[in-house]
Amino acid sequence: MRAPNKEQVNVADDPQRLGCVTASRVHDLMSKTKTGYSKTREDYMRELVGQRLTGMREKQFTSAAMQRGIDLEPEAKEVYEARTGLFVEDPPFMLHPKILMFGASPDGLIELDGDLMGLLEIKCMGQKNHVDFMLAKRIPIRYQRQMIAQCSCTGARIVDFAAFNPDFPQGCDFVVQRFEPSEEQIIELEEEVILFLEELDKMETQLRNLKNGK
Repeated sequence: MRAPNKEQVNVADDPQRLGCVTASRVHDLMSKTKTGYSKTREDYMRELVGQRLTGMREKQFTSAAMQRGIDLEPEAKEVYEARTGLFVEDPPFMLHPKILMFGASPDGLIELDGDLMGLLEIKCMGQKNHVDFMLAKRIPIRYQRQMIAQCSCTGARIVDFAAFNPDFPQGCDFVVQRFEPSEEQIIELEEEVILFLEELDKMETQLRNLKNGK
């Protein structure tokens, strides 16, 4: 049985994440309605401003589905290694080399042919969503954006998206789909992140000036 990597278990508590845009939340800042950006963008910005002003993250609610994913991730990595022959390395939180306050924590790093690095993203879905994914054979946009952001931050250009539900029979329990974002997708996402961070910085400055009586 593969033991959870200590760094990976605590990656959510990495102090480098404080006030940063993270790949798993990029969908929140990019989501739009017919009239413009959705409310999730504003909510996420205020959440990050709060982290920057207080120097701490509020305790996050962990649903049963989220806990299931955490518990099953080591087993999913074992299955991936056994069925693909690729070794999975547990990475730390990885900051973008050029865009400050932007980072990602992929579920795994994989070494492909030669020196080519790939990523592994695992989703342990409930029965309905697992069936939906098998039938549609399309990765939901939220997860696509997460993986594009991961590629932007790490320099990887290939991500294996793995849907794992051990309750299903073998052959249906673990489904891997390779995702390769285009340069255009990466550039578009980076532009959205930069714009968001600029607005976030302005909001932070405004609130710090209030604190200082300006």
